[in-house]
Amino acid sequence: MASLLKLASRLLLLALAAAPLARAATSDHLISASENDSYYIKANGGFFGRGYNHDGQLGWDSAIIIWPARHIEAGGVASVSANSWFTVFLKTDGSLWGMGNNASGQLGGGSTPKFFRATKIIDNGVTAIAAGLDTTYFVKVDGSVWQMASRLGPSKILAGGAKDVAAGAGHVVILMQDGSVYTGGSNNYGQLGDGTTTTRTALAKIINSGVIAIAAGGMNSAFLFSDHSLWLCGYGFFGQLGLGNNTNQHRPVKVVPANVVQVALGYGYTLFLKNDGSVWGSGMNSGYQLASTNASKPITSFIEVIPSGVNAIAAGYNHTLFIKTDGSLWGVGRSSAGEFTDPNVQRTHIPVEIEPPGSMKVVTHP
Repeated sequence: MASLLKLASRLLLLALAAAPLARAATSDHLISASENDSYYIKANGGFFGRGYNHDGQLGWDSAIIIWPARHIEAGGVASVSANSWFTVFLKTDGSLWGMGNNASGQLGGGSTPKFFRATKIIDNGVTAIAAGLDTTYFVKVDGSVWQMASRLGPSKILAGGAKDVAAGAGHVVILMQDGSVYTGGSNNYGQLGDGTTTTRTALAKIINSGVIAIAAGGMNSAFLFSDHSLWLCGYGFFGQLGLGNNTNQHRPVKVVPANVVQVALGYGYTLFLKNDGSVWGSGMNSGYQLASTNASKPITSFIEVIPSGVNAIAAGYNHTLFIKTDGSLWGVGRSSAGEFTDPNVQRTHIPVEIEPPGSMKVVTHP
C-alpha cells in the first residue's frame, strides 16, 4: 500500500503542480491556500500573502520565502483565488488583478512570462474568480463566464446565467443562478460528475437544480445543496470522498446528509464546515493538515478536525487555513515555507494563530 501511495502521489504531483484548491462556499472568498502559500483579506480589505514566492505569485520579484506576511494591497480587495504558480484577486470595484506565472496567458495574455507585481487584468464588471491549472476563470456581472488560457486574452465560454465558478486540475465547475451546475474539462477520474471518465471540451449540465455552492480542487468536485447536504465526485484514492474506501465516483454522491455550510477541496483531502462551527475532513494528512498526527496513511472516513468556533475554511496542499468566529485567522499542517508560522516548525497538528481576533471579516453562509 505504501508503494502505491508513493506512486500515486508522484503522478498526482505532475498533474496538480499548479492545481487550485477550492475556494470557500461563500460570497466572500477571503482566504486561499495553495501549494506553498497562504493568502488572506483582512476585515478592512487589506490583502496579505506569505510562503514561497518562486514565480512572483506573492507580488515580489525574488524567489524567496516570505514570512511574516507581505502586505500586497492596502485595501479594496474582495476575493482571492490562488494556485501554485499564480494568484488572482478581485477588488470591490469589480476589477480583476493577477500576479505570478503567465506562461499560458492565464493573467490576461500578452508576451510577459511573469508578473512580479499585482497587475490589473480586467477593468470592471467581474463578480467571481477561480485560478485553474493554467487558466483563470471569471464571471461577469451579466452572468457570462470567461477563461484566460491563451496569449490572445479572455474568451467567453458561457453566455450568461452564471453565479459562481470553481476550478480544479484541468476542469471547471460553474454554478448557475437557478441552482443548476455545468462542468467541463478533464475527467479521467469522474470529476465532471457526468457518469463517465471522458474528457469534455464543451460544458454540460450535470445537476438540474438545488445547489447553493460549489468547489473544485485537484481531480474532485463538490456541491452543497440547499438542504445543506454535501455531495462529492471524482478521485477517491486518498479517501478524500470520506466513504471509507479509495474508490473513484463518476457521479456526485451524498457524503454528508445535512448541516454543511461550506466545503473546501485540497490536494488529496476534503474539508467541510458544519453549522455548529466544527470542521471535518478526510484524505491525505501527510502534513498534519487534518490536525491529526495520523500521517502514515490517508484517512478514508471523515474525522473531526476542529471541534467548534470556526467561520470559514480553506484547504491547501499540506496546510489548512480557517477563520474563527472571533475574527482571528489560524493555520495547521505543514509550514516549511512559512505558510502560517516559522518555517523551522515544518509541520504541526496544533493550530497556530496567524492574525488576532477582530482581524478578519466573519462571513454569512448561504
